[in-house]
Amino acid sequence: MDISNHSERPKELEGRNYIRWDSKGVENVPEGEQEDIQAVADMINDIQKAQYNSHRHCYSGTHARTQGIVRGTFVVPDDLPKHLKQTELFQKGGEYEVVARYSSEPGDPGLDDRIPQPRGFAMKLFGVHGDMFDAGKDYPTQDIEFNSTPALDLATAK
Repeated sequence: MDISNHSERPKELEGRNYIRWDSKGVENVPEGEQEDIQAVADMINDIQKAQYNSHRHCYSGTHARTQGIVRGTFVVPDDLPKHLKQTELFQKGGEYEVVARYSSEPGDPGLDDRIPQPRGFAMKLFGVHGDMFDAGKDYPTQDIEFNSTPALDLATAK
Protein backbone atom coordinates (compact mmCIF):
# COMPACT_ATOMS: atom_id res chain seq x y z
CA MET A 1 0.00 0.00 0.00
CA ASP A 2 1.31 3.47 -0.88
CA ILE A 3 1.12 5.46 2.37
CA SER A 4 1.19 8.75 0.47
CA ASN A 5 -2.27 7.91 -0.88
CA HIS A 6 -4.40 7.29 2.20
CA SER A 7 -7.49 6.66 0.06
CA GLU A 8 -6.05 3.17 -0.54
CA ARG A 9 -6.57 2.16 3.10
CA PRO A 10 -7.84 -1.39 3.62
CA LYS A 11 -11.65 -1.66 3.51
CA GLU A 12 -11.73 -3.95 6.59
CA LEU A 13 -10.58 -1.03 8.76
CA GLU A 14 -13.42 1.29 7.77
CA GLY A 15 -16.22 -0.50 9.64
CA ARG A 16 -14.40 -0.84 12.96
CA ASN A 17 -15.68 0.91 16.06
CA TYR A 18 -12.65 2.77 17.40
CA ILE A 19 -12.39 4.10 20.94
CA ARG A 20 -11.21 7.67 21.32
CA TRP A 21 -8.17 8.27 23.50
CA ASP A 22 -10.20 10.46 25.86
CA SER A 23 -13.19 8.11 26.25
CA LYS A 24 -14.31 7.24 29.77
CA GLY A 25 -12.51 4.19 31.07
CA VAL A 26 -9.54 4.37 28.70
CA GLU A 27 -7.35 5.81 31.44
CA ASN A 28 -7.75 5.34 35.16
CA VAL A 29 -5.28 7.55 37.02
CA PRO A 30 -3.93 5.60 39.98
CA GLU A 31 -3.55 7.18 43.40
CA GLY A 32 -0.12 8.75 43.89
CA GLU A 33 0.63 9.00 40.17
CA GLN A 34 2.07 12.54 40.44
CA GLU A 35 4.58 11.34 43.03
CA ASP A 36 5.50 8.36 40.82
CA ILE A 37 6.01 10.66 37.83
CA GLN A 38 8.27 12.88 39.92
CA ALA A 39 10.28 9.82 41.03
CA VAL A 40 10.83 8.85 37.36
CA ALA A 41 11.86 12.43 36.51
CA ASP A 42 14.30 12.39 39.45
CA MET A 43 15.84 9.09 38.24
CA ILE A 44 16.31 10.49 34.72
CA ASN A 45 17.88 13.62 36.21
CA ASP A 46 20.28 11.43 38.24
CA ILE A 47 21.29 9.63 35.03
CA GLN A 48 21.94 12.98 33.35
CA LYS A 49 24.03 14.21 36.29
CA ALA A 50 26.10 11.00 36.30
CA GLN A 51 26.76 11.29 32.56
CA TYR A 52 27.69 14.96 32.92
CA ASN A 53 30.07 14.18 35.76
CA SER A 54 31.67 11.44 33.66
CA HIS A 55 31.81 13.18 30.26
CA ARG A 56 31.47 16.89 31.15
CA HIS A 57 28.66 17.07 28.60
CA CYS A 58 24.93 16.96 29.32
CA TYR A 59 23.10 14.19 27.48
CA SER A 60 19.43 13.35 27.44
CA GLY A 61 18.42 11.02 30.26
CA THR A 62 17.11 8.47 27.74
CA HIS A 63 17.78 8.05 24.03
CA ALA A 64 21.06 9.91 24.51
CA ARG A 65 22.66 8.77 21.27
CA THR A 66 21.46 10.65 18.22
CA GLN A 67 21.92 8.73 14.96
CA GLY A 68 20.39 11.35 12.72
CA ILE A 69 18.20 14.42 12.48
CA VAL A 70 15.99 15.30 9.54
CA ARG A 71 13.62 18.13 8.83
CA GLY A 72 10.61 18.32 6.59
CA THR A 73 6.87 18.85 6.36
CA PHE A 74 4.23 16.84 8.23
CA VAL A 75 1.01 16.71 6.20
CA VAL A 76 -2.40 16.05 7.73
CA PRO A 77 -4.90 15.27 4.92
CA ASP A 78 -8.32 16.92 4.96
CA ASP A 79 -10.19 13.66 4.52
CA LEU A 80 -8.89 11.47 7.34
CA PRO A 81 -11.39 8.83 8.47
CA LYS A 82 -13.38 9.73 11.57
CA HIS A 83 -11.41 7.47 13.92
CA LEU A 84 -8.16 9.26 13.05
CA LYS A 85 -9.52 12.78 13.65
CA GLN A 86 -8.49 12.72 17.31
CA THR A 87 -6.97 15.81 18.97
CA GLU A 88 -6.91 19.23 17.38
CA LEU A 89 -3.84 18.33 15.29
CA PHE A 90 -5.82 15.82 13.19
CA GLN A 91 -9.27 17.48 13.15
CA LYS A 92 -8.61 19.26 9.85
CA GLY A 93 -5.99 19.18 7.15
CA GLY A 94 -2.81 21.19 7.40
CA GLU A 95 0.95 21.25 6.99
CA TYR A 96 3.48 21.66 9.79
CA GLU A 97 7.23 22.08 9.82
CA VAL A 98 8.77 19.05 11.50
CA VAL A 99 12.15 18.04 12.86
CA ALA A 100 12.70 14.33 13.48
CA ARG A 101 15.42 12.57 15.47
CA TYR A 102 16.61 8.95 15.29
CA SER A 103 18.23 7.72 18.51
CA SER A 104 19.14 4.76 20.71
CA GLU A 105 17.79 4.07 24.20
CA PRO A 106 20.40 4.18 26.96
CA GLY A 107 21.43 7.39 28.66
CA ASP A 108 25.08 6.28 28.37
CA PRO A 109 26.55 7.59 25.10
CA GLY A 110 29.53 5.23 25.47
CA LEU A 111 27.56 2.04 24.81
CA ASP A 112 28.24 0.20 21.56
CA ASP A 113 25.40 0.62 19.01
CA ARG A 114 25.77 -3.05 18.03
CA ILE A 115 24.26 -4.07 21.38
CA PRO A 116 20.56 -4.88 20.82
CA GLN A 117 18.49 -2.18 22.46
CA PRO A 118 15.41 -0.11 21.70
CA ARG A 119 15.71 2.55 19.04
CA GLY A 120 13.72 5.76 19.09
CA PHE A 121 12.18 8.11 16.59
CA ALA A 122 10.73 11.44 17.70
CA MET A 123 9.06 14.27 15.80
CA LYS A 124 8.56 17.86 16.88
CA LEU A 125 5.87 19.63 14.88
CA PHE A 126 5.87 23.42 14.86
CA GLY A 127 2.88 25.77 14.67
CA VAL A 128 0.43 23.32 16.27
CA HIS A 129 -2.19 25.13 18.29
CA GLY A 130 -4.75 23.82 20.76
CA ASP A 131 -4.94 22.75 24.37
CA MET A 132 -1.46 22.61 25.89
CA PHE A 133 0.00 21.82 29.28
CA ASP A 134 0.78 25.00 31.21
CA ALA A 135 4.54 24.40 30.85
CA GLY A 136 4.29 24.42 27.04
CA LYS A 137 1.49 26.85 26.31
CA ASP A 138 3.88 29.51 24.99
CA TYR A 139 5.40 27.08 22.45
CA PRO A 140 2.90 25.94 19.79
CA THR A 141 4.50 22.54 19.18
CA GLN A 142 3.50 18.89 19.32
CA ASP A 143 5.92 16.08 20.19
CA ILE A 144 5.26 12.60 18.82
CA GLU A 145 7.53 9.80 20.01
CA PHE A 146 8.01 6.23 18.84
CA ASN A 147 10.05 3.29 20.11
CA SER A 148 11.17 0.12 18.33
CA THR A 149 10.20 -2.10 21.26
CA PRO A 150 7.14 -4.21 20.29
CA ALA A 151 5.58 -3.75 23.74
CA LEU A 152 6.33 -1.41 26.61
CA ASP A 153 5.38 -2.59 30.06
CA LEU A 154 4.52 0.92 31.22
CA ALA A 155 0.89 0.74 32.27
CA THR A 156 1.51 3.18 35.12
CA ALA A 157 4.24 5.57 36.18
CA LYS A 158 5.17 3.19 39.02
